[in-house]
Amino acid sequence: MDLFTSRFLLVNRDVFIKYILISLIVIAGLFASPVAYSAKVIANTSATSLSKSQLRRIFSMRQLLWSDGQKIVVFVLPSSHQLHQNFSKNELGIFSYKLDRIWNKLTYSGLGTAPIVVQSPQALIDAVINTSGAIGYVEDSANVKDAYVIQVKG
Repeated sequence: MDLFTSRFLLVNRDVFIKYILISLIVIAGLFASPVAYSAKVIANTSATSLSKSQLRRIFSMRQLLWSDGQKIVVFVLPSSHQLHQNFSKNELGIFSYKLDRIWNKLTYSGLGTAPIVVQSPQALIDAVINTSGAIGYVEDSANVKDAYVIQVKG
């Protein structure tokens, strides 16, 4: 083997190893999950439990009244918030961008309104506590004193 061939192989081996290492880092990053937020539903109403389908109807703005006839006021976090995305996906069984489409369709068609968006989890808790008939969601670890935690069944 001449000097050129041996240098070429040595350089290519180093480049090959670098590509392998970069690929492994990228692949590991794909499988690393961000911090998952699990959520609990809170409300300012006398209801103590909801089914998953009722919860989905409420947050998609299809159910507008509680069983006692009181108007439901829905509070949510911005669609880009990780807690909102996890709540939508895990509790409602729908991706947050699909919820946005539903809300936009209702709003722009004049058939309904979108939920009220608050900027932080604490603002959401405060809004639910201070609004009769309100519903929202918080992290499982959140300390919620004055709002009812709603049990979600099935």
